[in-house]
Amino acid sequence: MPSLQRVIHVTIALYISVLSSTSSVAADSPAPYPLNPSNATVIDSQTACNALAITIPAKLANAKFSKHSAPLQLTNVITKFYLNGDNPTTQDLFNDIPATAFGNETDSINAIVNSVGDWDRDAVMADEGYGLEDSTQTQQGGLPSFCRFGASIITSNTSMTWFETWLPVPSNGTNYQITSSTIFSDPLAADLDSGSETGFDFKRRTSANWRGRLVFVGSGGQRGSCSYPEMKQVLARYREATSSSNLGHFGTGATTTWTIGRPQAQTDFGYRGTHVSALASQFVVRQFYGVAKKPSSSKRTETATDQKAHFGFPTYFKGCSTGGRQAIAEAQKFPYDFDGVLAGSPAIYYNELNAYQIHVNSFQSNKSSPAYISRKLYPVIHKFILSECDTLDGLKDAVIENPAQCKPRFDRLLCAPANLTTTSSTTASSTLGALRIIDQATKAILPEDVPTTSTDSSLTHNSQSVLSVEKRATKQHTSSTHHRHHHKTSDHSKSYSSSSSASRSSTTSSASASPTPKYAPVGQCLTAAQMANLKNIYKPYKYPSGEIIHEPVLYGSETVWTVNDGVVGEAFPPSYGWFQYQVLGQSGSPDSFDYFSIVDNNFPLIRQGNRMDPGTTETSNPDLSKFFNKGGKLLHYHGLSDQLIPSGASDRFYKEVQSTVGGDLSNSYRYLHIPGMGHCRGGDGAWNFGGSGQTDDGSRPLEFSTKFDMLLALFEWVEKEKTPKKQYGAGYKITTGFEAPDYVTTTKQVQAYSNGVKFTHRFCAYPAQVVVTNNSTATETCKVVTTHKKHKRR
Repeated sequence: MPSLQRVIHVTIALYISVLSSTSSVAADSPAPYPLNPSNATVIDSQTACNALAITIPAKLANAKFSKHSAPLQLTNVITKFYLNGDNPTTQDLFNDIPATAFGNETDSINAIVNSVGDWDRDAVMADEGYGLEDSTQTQQGGLPSFCRFGASIITSNTSMTWFETWLPVPSNGTNYQITSSTIFSDPLAADLDSGSETGFDFKRRTSANWRGRLVFVGSGGQRGSCSYPEMKQVLARYREATSSSNLGHFGTGATTTWTIGRPQAQTDFGYRGTHVSALASQFVVRQFYGVAKKPSSSKRTETATDQKAHFGFPTYFKGCSTGGRQAIAEAQKFPYDFDGVLAGSPAIYYNELNAYQIHVNSFQSNKSSPAYISRKLYPVIHKFILSECDTLDGLKDAVIENPAQCKPRFDRLLCAPANLTTTSSTTASSTLGALRIIDQATKAILPEDVPTTSTDSSLTHNSQSVLSVEKRATKQHTSSTHHRHHHKTSDHSKSYSSSSSASRSSTTSSASASPTPKYAPVGQCLTAAQMANLKNIYKPYKYPSGEIIHEPVLYGSETVWTVNDGVVGEAFPPSYGWFQYQVLGQSGSPDSFDYFSIVDNNFPLIRQGNRMDPGTTETSNPDLSKFFNKGGKLLHYHGLSDQLIPSGASDRFYKEVQSTVGGDLSNSYRYLHIPGMGHCRGGDGAWNFGGSGQTDDGSRPLEFSTKFDMLLALFEWVEKEKTPKKQYGAGYKITTGFEAPDYVTTTKQVQAYSNGVKFTHRFCAYPAQVVVTNNSTATETCKVVTTHKKHKRR
């Protein structure tokens, strides 16, 4: 009898020899579901799992998915059966991948494993019985029994993409005994206003313990690996089949050397790897469960309920960051791959995003500059911003609902001059005047102008020094080395203009007529040079023509600036790797590339990247009409405190889609702002809602309902045509001993469900925002706010 933990590695040559004695494999129709009837044994399940190594490569080699598509050729195939309660580590999963699948990748497996992370037993138990998790998961941290299928898809003579599909099966040939936490409602029958239970139990039991869906999970950064932590979540929480891909290479989330001289691998990363993996995964699911393919409709405007991706079961994609970009690319290029797409914080304008990430860090690149802002001041800035703008939505909750409304009076954050006395109003007014001069002067050093000299003769010596530091067009990076990190994972210019003229009285010619300004206390303030630098950080990046390159980080995002090289003076490694290896075609080490001097404000180079679009990685095409017309649903969200991919890019994309497609998009496309959420997760907001990448211990939705879980809401939208009109997230309390911003830099999750609920928050479909009255969340309503609420004078 074969071992229950046996891994089968086979090559295509071996398949052929085995097929000669297995006549049933050649049949066109899928085999009956191997786990029916319900009294199937563990051995039956294992046998069915192992058989995939023979059936899938042979059938895919002869399958045609469309008139113009070629059959998919597989190699490096593995299958493995896991008993109920198993939870293989990421290292275990990598150990089972054949060495020939890795090729000549430069990153070590240990580095890749660390980059991928895990959803280990502690993480499963921290979910505290969420969704369909049973007592095995809750008490022991195991996973449901599943069959693992993995293989390399040959995409060209020089490239291949690794993918895996995990298929849930009964633990013992019978139904699971579900003993998890309270289920709130069936998504198709939930009362979206109250969340009350009005329908049958969503935890419907089937002999297969498969709920009838496929959920494909995207990646993050440059990470070349299946997203194992999130695949585990899909299995445990939802009991759905799940798939993922390495996008054509094995590597960490920060490494880009894999792109050197590999244009075909770049194309796999850009779009092809996801597409071919989606096709193969859907085929694996159909074969394993015996789901008949739905006949093609003569019409191309059938509803999602009728369409079901024509595979006989609904298919979904969820991803954030690079995964969000994958999601948008699928809807653009391959509208029939998925029925529903959950796209988080997508890297849409990829080339220009990379240029922006370099640019925004240039302001903090010179630590010896008088304009440099110490990281210790980030929480000071954040506290000040909250004091100015937190209550604009009517609620004091340490979250800015709409940063575009925020007009901070920055003079209140200014340090008093060293020689200022409490009675020296003349000196005080002079300092304010100097600040205003610097504020006006910094407008002349924005990227769209790029001057080489200053013509303002009224500038003081100190302000001239600030300008010389801030000129980025001719700046040479002074740091001797660039520190590298490995990571886990509409034009707003009017909103970021100086508030000196809008919210403060203008300076008069008489010093005695000016009131004494209020200065921030020592240690809680910025110098004039630092203030000018801070204002530049909040400004959009533009071409000299005024055309937007990328939107800026928003007010309220300061606590997460240090995460993933948001605003730290060192750019996120994939940003400069893109220009070094893919746009410029260089092959040196990352440390040899002075990206600040080569890329920042090099507008011809940025334009060149747009034209080249290596790997066809750009996903800014707003024509999603084919996806919408076939019944596809796009649920798109973005954190307003995103420090890596500022959310304004998503605002712009939504407007462009609306303009291109036309009409009412509400039944096909919903775009939600997530106030206070950083990049994909983290931050001060209510960011626990089942989004992609939210795999830290205790990061779970508050309730297993369409109201609090976006994936369930997407299921319901696709399958029951019920538009998600009320979505909520939960924010959990911070572990004692941690305070912002410490909690966003620690490797341990300290905003876990077990800490208790801090608050919940409703998410509105753009461009609406939440507005409350009497500081009560019970009055939350979604409104389009077009006027700026004036500050109350203090």
